[in-house]
Amino acid sequence: MKKTSLLNICKISISIIALILTNKFISYNKPINPEIYSTLNSDFVKIISFGNYRFISGFIWAKTLLDADTEHISQGEKSWLYYRFKLISDLDPTFYENYLHGGVYLSIIKDDIYSAAEIFDKGLSYYPKDFQLLYNAAFNYHFQIRNFDKSLKYYQRIKLLPKEYHFRILPTLIKQAQERVSSRGTYLSVLYEKLDSTKDPKERKAIKQKIKRIKKSQQ
Repeated sequence: MKKTSLLNICKISISIIALILTNKFISYNKPINPEIYSTLNSDFVKIISFGNYRFISGFIWAKTLLDADTEHISQGEKSWLYYRFKLISDLDPTFYENYLHGGVYLSIIKDDIYSAAEIFDKGLSYYPKDFQLLYNAAFNYHFQIRNFDKSLKYYQRIKLLPKEYHFRILPTLIKQAQERVSSRGTYLSVLYEKLDSTKDPKERKAIKQKIKRIKKSQQ
């Protein structure tokens, strides 16, 4: 048997073993720690796949679609599906459907809006002019997270696309986001003035907390 044939057989065997191991560790049972039990570390998968990243990511994608549930997450938690989509994006950063459909599923179905934002943002780092990613990311920031700085940024990027992508209510949404950003800036100025004018420790603490919350929402 030729060395090349033997090498090909070894590669196929390794890929099959990698799939079996991946399937074994990626279980639908909802884990206590999803990072360990619901998905695999991308570096580990890269090692056992011997470079077959797209093959493995495609398998994980198909299994994720079969396993996906519709249960909303509790506040402050991340959906186990987020870890799946994150793993796929680490293995194959150009897997477009993972960003689009994964982000929409997290945002609308799972109500995991911050994880959805992370997936959309990563997708836009690879597809910065994609209308569907821009539109859904802007929707998630505007109506779900209420981060109008980010939604305005993405709406303005849509405005730079060819005119066929300028949906009818785009100007209204841009104006609304601009007004919200402006009003929050005014509110921050008032809070800073109150902070400078008061010496009461309890009042200063409350004002600082409000300022911190507003600034955090802008990130």
